[in-house]
Amino acid sequence: MAFDINPRGLVSRQRPQVSMRDTTPSTPRWGRYREPYVISLIPNYHPFSDEGSYFVVTNKTPGVSVPYTVSGSVFSDTIAMITLYNTDVLGGKRIYPDYIRIIQSPTLPTSPSFVHVQAKLDVVQRATGGTPSVPVNVNEDSDATSIAQFLWTPIVSSPVLLTWIVGNMLVRMNGPVANDEWLFIFGPIDRPMGGLAMNTATATRNVQPFAPVAIDPGCTFLLHVIFADTGTPVGQYEYEMGWWER
Repeated sequence: MAFDINPRGLVSRQRPQVSMRDTTPSTPRWGRYREPYVISLIPNYHPFSDEGSYFVVTNKTPGVSVPYTVSGSVFSDTIAMITLYNTDVLGGKRIYPDYIRIIQSPTLPTSPSFVHVQAKLDVVQRATGGTPSVPVNVNEDSDATSIAQFLWTPIVSSPVLLTWIVGNMLVRMNGPVANDEWLFIFGPIDRPMGGLAMNTATATRNVQPFAPVAIDPGCTFLLHVIFADTGTPVGQYEYEMGWWER
């Protein structure tokens, strides 16, 4: 005799009340798409690509860098290298950044004393203009399109409401050189190891962890890169960014 089992539970994107005892009966926790929340023994992102929720952007032509004009050598809320805006409506999908890759090409004409990177979240859209890149679904069988607006070197207005700093780090103690690679990973399972020399004259790959950021509908992620003591150099870069949407 076959049994038809239909488990039921509560949709809870927020963390539910804790259960103080292992023997206490409780209601299962479900996601917004009625999937059970589980602790995976082998964590990876293939389920996101399988369901058509993972997207990537890159500069248009691999091997051909794009310019980034740095106006000033101190931090400014109105200067950003990258912005990612969630265009969905209230109650819609969130965007979860996975990684950002920046490749320097060629060496900057004026060498800064250090390179500082800061990431922020804002509750409104502040970026316009710049160079847009169309997100690509990594599952060619999926017809799902992205809710994200990606801009390279956009025009950024001054903040009028709340902003949060979600990343703050040094990536170089001298000027970046050709083929330097900066890889920012959001919420990594294994933290990158330290010990990398940041003042070398040769190209390096600098891997830095970021917090596991979630971009709500109507909110913007901003990546600021500050080149100290350089005035207004024009750098050339390649870029890549990946994220999932749920």
